[in-house]
Amino acid sequence: MEKFPKKRAAWIISDQLLRAGTSIGANIVEAQAASSRRDFTNFLNHALKSANETKFWLILSKDLNPKLSPTRSRTSFRQIPSRLADSLEE
Repeated sequence: MEKFPKKRAAWIISDQLLRAGTSIGANIVEAQAASSRRDFTNFLNHALKSANETKFWLILSKDLNPKLSPTRSRTSFRQIPSRLADSLEE
């Protein structure tokens, strides 16, 4: 986030990216403490939506500055939503 340009658009994108990205983990933790199967599925669906939103903000950040694109990691950001969706189907 520190590498983002000092522009209003960059601040908005980084703020939304932080919110959406941290929401994924929070919803997964909530799912683990769910009181029912329906509750569990609901929290994982919210995590999936947050993962999709995070993907959107990452694409916008790359458009803002291609140097901000993450380097290769163990799990590609593009794989996160499909992995969450797979876990919902189990």
